[in-house]
Amino acid sequence: MASAVEREHGPLLGRESALETVTSLLEPGQLVSIVGLGGIGKTRVAREIAARRLASGDACVVLDLAPIWSRDAVPAALASVLGASEDADRDLIHAIAAILDKRPTLVVLDNFEHVLGARDDVRAILRRATTTTVLTTSRVPLGLAGEHVAELERLTGPASVADVEIAPASAVFLRRARDLGRLTSVDPADADAIVEICHRLDGLPLALELA
Repeated sequence: MASAVEREHGPLLGRESALETVTSLLEPGQLVSIVGLGGIGKTRVAREIAARRLASGDACVVLDLAPIWSRDAVPAALASVLGASEDADRDLIHAIAAILDKRPTLVVLDNFEHVLGARDDVRAILRRATTTTVLTTSRVPLGLAGEHVAELERLTGPASVADVEIAPASAVFLRRARDLGRLTSVDPADADAIVEICHRLDGLPLALELA
């Protein structure tokens, strides 16, 4: 059981500790939520974990909830990803659990803050499909009993120009600039500017890449 996972090329800079922490919590029957500000990199961490699961041959499905604004639409969307169907004799949660029970599976629900009302569906799925693990990304925790919350911090910026190549925030900026062909080498003036940019953008990965 698998789903397509968009994975950014190159290493996930500055998130090694977060990846290790979240991965250690992903046990059958558990709910783990990656929380933090918009643009902090929650989706990148979750999709990196999903991609690693798939690469190792484990079952994993990913559902982006950003386009969904009704909590009632979440079960149908997940059922569609899983290939489950509703019939007159059972509801969608039952159908979803029946599919998930066939094999231990990591279910990634990205951007859950849009549909917090669907947390009861998550609880019901975990109760019925006991070998399933649910990983969510959200700006706030789901607030369910037993939920493990991993909060992402801002990326550390360079303390001085000497740290520009190695500090996570500036490394993200430099990688994006080089990928776009905007910067091939870093002279002292460039380094000063990058330190200032990282300081102003306060370590937000999305802002650094857009900059």
